[in-house]
Amino acid sequence: MTQSDHRSESTRGRYTFGDNAVASTRLQRLADLFRPSLETFVTARLSRPIRHLLDLGCGPGHTTRALAALLRADRVTGVDHSTSFIEEAARRPVPNVVYRVGDVTQARDKAMPDVPPADALYSRFLLTHLPHPREALSVWASYVTTGAVCLLQETAAITGSHPALARYYELVADLQRRHGQRLDIGRALSDLPDTCLYDVRFSGERRFSLPGSRMAELHRLNLMTWRHDPLAASFDPNELESLEAELAQIAEGRGGDAVVDYSMGELIVERR
Repeated sequence: MTQSDHRSESTRGRYTFGDNAVASTRLQRLADLFRPSLETFVTARLSRPIRHLLDLGCGPGHTTRALAALLRADRVTGVDHSTSFIEEAARRPVPNVVYRVGDVTQARDKAMPDVPPADALYSRFLLTHLPHPREALSVWASYVTTGAVCLLQETAAITGSHPALARYYELVADLQRRHGQRLDIGRALSDLPDTCLYDVRFSGERRFSLPGSRMAELHRLNLMTWRHDPLAASFDPNELESLEAELAQIAEGRGGDAVVDYSMGELIVERR
């Protein structure tokens, strides 16, 4: 990696969980698991017809396709920095859905000049990976038209009843801090909008429980990727090996009644 690459990554943020085949599988399962909270949020808070929706940090397009089905927008554009994810998304074509490679920390004329401004924007689990989320949200004002709404969902709190789940959350939060990121950015969503650019229309947290077995499988797949991150080099490799095995056991249903208590931070802002 060149010095220029390092500077770009420090601004853009590092996606700690990778963009390989394992990461893609995890994102499919994540999209399935969080589909109910997506549907509740979007359908309850976005009632007007949408002409063009942007899905930022779309990955391989699982949630982009769900949004297209839910909202029936004239056009949905999924944007992600990963070329491999965008290529994978494009292999599952859906009418009126397109995908673009773009750096979402850059203004629209630089990040995706061929994409017209949208009248709605959605983002989930993206700001958590950006070292400067407030600046990113301000940049996104260039992606949308006056009066457009931006719908954001991010983790506010997450706790696991099983010690292996609890330890995983400690480690991943530590790793994200090392990258200048914040696992619980959902707690701070209401503090992020520049009031010169946006009016806050809704801010809150949605609390629900998730099956420990399904979450453990997601985390096991995550751990398989981020344990090789250079900033994770100081973690005890024996502990990571043991943790991966414990998560696999929980995923197989051998974790008792393991459950994850989850709080989703939600924010809707309107472009001035």
